[in-house]
This record gives sequence, structure tokens and C-alpha cells, in this order.
Amino acid sequence: MFTHLPEPRGFLLTMGSYQGTLAAARDLGRHGIPVILVDSQRHTLTSVSRYISGFYEAPGLDQFDEFVQWLLDFGQKNPGYVLYPTSDDMCWMVASKQNELSKFFYLFQPSEQSTYQILNKGELFRCCQALGVDSPETWIPSTDEERQQLADTLEYPVLIKPKTQAGMIVNMKGALCRSRNELLAAFETLKNRFPYRQDLLDYDPDLVNVMVQKFYPEAAEHIYSLAGFFDAKNDIYVLRASEKTLQIPLKIGVGLCFESREIYEEPANQLRKILEHVGYNGAFEAEFIHVAQDNRFLLIDLNSRFYGQMSFEIARNLPISRLCYYAAIGDDAKVRELGQAAADWNHSALHKHRILCMLRFLVFTKWISGHMSRNRRRFWLEWSMGGSCYDPIYDPADPKPLWAYIWDRILGFIKYPRSGFRMYF
Repeated sequence: MFTHLPEPRGFLLTMGSYQGTLAAARDLGRHGIPVILVDSQRHTLTSVSRYISGFYEAPGLDQFDEFVQWLLDFGQKNPGYVLYPTSDDMCWMVASKQNELSKFFYLFQPSEQSTYQILNKGELFRCCQALGVDSPETWIPSTDEERQQLADTLEYPVLIKPKTQAGMIVNMKGALCRSRNELLAAFETLKNRFPYRQDLLDYDPDLVNVMVQKFYPEAAEHIYSLAGFFDAKNDIYVLRASEKTLQIPLKIGVGLCFESREIYEEPANQLRKILEHVGYNGAFEAEFIHVAQDNRFLLIDLNSRFYGQMSFEIARNLPISRLCYYAAIGDDAKVRELGQAAADWNHSALHKHRILCMLRFLVFTKWISGHMSRNRRRFWLEWSMGGSCYDPIYDPADPKPLWAYIWDRILGFIKYPRSGFRMYF
């Protein structure tokens, strides 16, 4: 199957500032799989990890063609590394260039079309509709008349979102529109809000038509996550469930605290249905809004790559990065061994995942600024230390990433003091 490639040399990681990249580096490195990091930044969370055996500076993904060419040149000189995406941009790059990359790298990547069906939330929504998978009410108006009519009939607030994060020149997740005028203003500036690289616009000109989605208040505190690994050939579908319990910023933001949850049958079956329908294999993380009063799980996002809180799954005996590694090199026996071992897990036991230093800082600043009560602050501090807790940054056996994380937060605050003040205070 891989006769054109030499024996596997290890794993090539990218996007060293991402927590998912650090999680993969630690998991792979601890189990004797050599890890190299290719990045445009020299000093990141992952670059200082003891588990990185080599670092290579390359163009950033914003220089798409230059980065692809750099990888091809590197692969020609150093064939045999596993290459797996660590961001949406990397997903698209690996999928769209896999014919060239597969000459030098071991890949475990579905087709360009399958990858795009997941990367593009508009395509994902249409897939949900076709398969009967529950998801939020969504509209994708394509003309000024349709946008005007929609703005006149919606119940506010609503979310306006780009269809995909891949290929975005300015990385934005979306905006909350509280009135008709806010939505119309967002439509007017959508090209400035969500500009894309030309190669993505050439592939899909409809990217300029953004999505409007019903806003659910539960999205602030009740995001149910199903994450894991799927390999149809080996019939491996292993899952871990969690719920985002605190995020930063507090209303709509990046997850800071998670708790383990039971695996509910309905969303798990619906997720597998989507993965099989689009022909996807590999790592994934799906987010659902849990509307408890109706017992509904609304699919809002599906990440087809390594992702932020992946260390939580690894800590709970689901070695996603190693499963991807062995699947890429064609070691089906090892995939089945790891997959079957991961399936044996007590999902009812409570486990917690948090960045302890950031949680302590956040609840302190929110408390002194009057945005969090003393009792609520005490709750989070006690929560953060009780039971089985995992930290994606702090590891006594690999301490340097913690200092890199703290320094990066300090630099961010210095560079953007106004946004930093709003976020924390």
C-alpha cells in the first residue's frame, strides 16, 4: 500500500501555538514516536515541549502556495513522516493537495469533497437536513432581496457566521445581531467581515453568502461535545463526551472548563451517520447545543482534525493522535488494538478539564470588576481542584509550555490592552 514511501520516520506537526498540537506532541512523544514541528513561529506552546525532536521554520499558512511548496520540498528531502491537519486551513491544504503530498508523506485524509462538506458549515447544515440530523434553524440568503426579507421576518437575536474558517484572511467566528438594523449592517459589510483567500473563492464562489442562525441561550453554558476517532475500514468508532461549562469570553467564546458526560445514543448515532455519509475517517470533535427542556441536541460544528481540548480525550484513554498515526501508516492491527482498548471506559465517572492558571486569573478579574459574585468565584476555585482534574498546559514532566502560555497571554494583553481588558474585566 505504501511501497513508494520509506519506513515511517515519525509525525510532522504544525500550528505550534494550538493546544491540540501540544496534546498530540505529548501523546506521541511519550510513546516513542518521533515528533517534529514545522511552523512560522519559533516560540510557541509546542516548540518548547520536551517531546519535540526537531523544529523547522516555514512560511505561514497565510502564504498558502509558499507553505505548500515548502512542505513538498521538505518531503522530497525527508520522505516518510505522517502529516495530519491541526487547523481548518491545514485540513483544506492536505485535502486539496493530497495527490502531491502523498508522494512524500503518510496521510489519513478523506477526499477533497468529503473534507469540504465538513469544513463548510453550510454544506454540513444541508447534510443534516438530508439525513434528519437535528441542528439550529439556519438561513443562507444569496441576494439583497432575500437578505432584506429575512431581516424583516426573523426573531432576534440571531448569529451571523461565515460558512468556514478555512481560507479566511481575517479569522472571525461570527457576530451576534440583536436587531434588524444590526443584521442588515452585518450583511452590508460581510465581505470585509469574512474575506477569503482567492483559491477558496475559486473553489466555492458562494462562500460570500454567510449563514444566519437562530441564537440559543444554551450555547453559553450547555455545549455538549462528542469527540473521538472513526475508521470505517476497521469498524472503529470510539467516543468521549464532555460539556463546556465555562468559556472566555463568558457569553460566546473558547472553552476554558469542561466536564465529562455520558454518551447519549441519539447524537452519537446521528454523528456516525454524518461521518459515514460524507466518507470521513480520522479525528473529530462535534459540538451540539443541548436544549435540556426539549432534550434536543443541535449539531452546530464538526471539527475534522486535531482540536483544542484533545488532551481531555487522551487523558481519558482515547489516544486520538496515535490512532491517526497508525491509521496513516497502514498498521490496522495497532489501530484495532488501541481502538478496542479505548472502547473500555466508564463514561459515568466525572472528570474535569481546565487551564488552572487561566481559570484562577479569570475568576479573580471578574470578581474584582463586579462581574462575578464571591460565591461563584469560590465555586470555580473549589471545582478546579476537586476530583479527577486534567490540565492541557501544565505538566510537571514537561513544564516549559506553561511558561510559554503565560508569556503569550501577557504579550497579548500588552498588544491589545482594550480587548484584553474587556475580556478579563
